[in-house]
Amino acid sequence: MPPTAAELHERIENSVRAAMTTAMRADPVGVPAAIEELLARQWLDPHSIAFLDRARALVLGSMTALTAVLGAHRPTAATEGALICQVCGTPGPCWTLRRIAEIVTAYFGGPPVIDRAEAWRRADAWLHRDNGRRMLVAIEDLDDLGYVARPVPYTPPVAPLPADDALLVIDAHTGRLTRWPRLPPARLADEYRDHLRRENPTRGELG
Repeated sequence: MPPTAAELHERIENSVRAAMTTAMRADPVGVPAAIEELLARQWLDPHSIAFLDRARALVLGSMTALTAVLGAHRPTAATEGALICQVCGTPGPCWTLRRIAEIVTAYFGGPPVIDRAEAWRRADAWLHRDNGRRMLVAIEDLDDLGYVARPVPYTPPVAPLPADDALLVIDAHTGRLTRWPRLPPARLADEYRDHLRRENPTRGELG
């Protein structure tokens, strides 16, 4: 079954975000130093050196431009309730969205894998989305499925978290956040696997 426009849009956004994160984490001091070493040893031709020197800026610039395109060509509700592209007015995935998906798949090689640092960033952003009380966020592995975020309030009043806010699971392949009750790690992993098998992404979904 082909993905809906919303699913395709989210998949592309995840890939773009992963590419931007990779570029932003590149060492702005170490990379030029490595380039100088390559130049001194004459291990690469001038064209390759020029590419390496500009790679971080090229990735960030290209992904920022692509983000702007995705911001325009996104599914929006029509007057009758159906989802259409807010620019093209096309029901379902528009041509622009489909073409970008083809290119992203060809060059990025599939959906990104979320690492521990990115899992923490997403959980921290969601927990503090309303600028409420600050919380520490502990990240633990959830087998090969993703990560578990355990929020811990550290500013008064230090009250227990509501039961339905006890845990966040960050999927390793999609970056999707879902909310789960506080369970032992093995049981949580089993239940999350069952959740994925049922292919019901709306259960507890936070975005």
